[in-house]
Amino acid sequence: MEFSAGRFQLLLTVCGVVAAQDIGSRESLRHLLPFLAPNSNIDLLDDAVEMGASINILSETETGLGLAASMKAKASDRAASLPFAREILLKIVKKHFPELIAFAFLDTRRVRGEIDEYVRSVLDDCRLLEMEPDDGAIDWWEGLRSLGQFSEDESKKEIGNDAEKLTVAYETSRLESLGLRSAADKVKWVAEGNDRAGFDVLSLNYGVDKSFGDQSGLQIEVKVGRKESNESFSVMLTRHEHRILAGRSMAWVLHVWLYKPGRAEFAEEPVKISRQEVEQVVPPALPMFEWETARITFALPNTSAGAR
Repeated sequence: MEFSAGRFQLLLTVCGVVAAQDIGSRESLRHLLPFLAPNSNIDLLDDAVEMGASINILSETETGLGLAASMKAKASDRAASLPFAREILLKIVKKHFPELIAFAFLDTRRVRGEIDEYVRSVLDDCRLLEMEPDDGAIDWWEGLRSLGQFSEDESKKEIGNDAEKLTVAYETSRLESLGLRSAADKVKWVAEGNDRAGFDVLSLNYGVDKSFGDQSGLQIEVKVGRKESNESFSVMLTRHEHRILAGRSMAWVLHVWLYKPGRAEFAEEPVKISRQEVEQVVPPALPMFEWETARITFALPNTSAGAR
């Protein structure tokens, strides 16, 4: 789905019009908009309506266009236009652009410098990139950080937390070895024991992902590997995690922590797997096959077996 300030603003306009009066059809709206909102780009109407339908705020039936009941008062209240726009934007990000969640963990200057220009224009329209954000903007970014699902398996969550803590320590040590001051402040444990953001730790790139500069944020997905044979190990990857790495919003790497042979303790450092290596082994993206979780297999370090 294409996203731009024009499409987003037109969606807000459509919501306002539908909230204020009955609209018989999309074609009726197409004829009305030049009079009700002369600056609207009518060519983007189909995109705007479909975007609204995808997040369940607009519906299109035989009786015409409708707006979700919970949105009618908000859409018609001009005084509440900014909070309404921010609410709609959060729904769009959650549904279509979860990779943007990563930027909720960066400061405003970093976000403005790294984010796509089209998305940046939407964030600017919603006044979400101000250097001194208002309370609503602060709440919006907090809401973005909190998107996702908590892990329900407490035992697995505890083991996962231990692995994530090891990655935090590993990354802090790596940045310190590069001579970065206050390295601990540059490594954030994003997951905090849950799967909210689609990745677990945020660090700085510094050569990990060659497609990005040193100062780029580094998303780290942390997994505990399961030994499959003397030559391979596997991890589970969710579709949401795959969407984050495939979004290519910043540098990315997978850290897999393996247990030492015969011991209930982790190895000294993780197996590091690149975005490209993961993409080679994920299930195919076919219309008739939409996976939710997949077990992917890689060769153990110092073996010649390939990823499977």
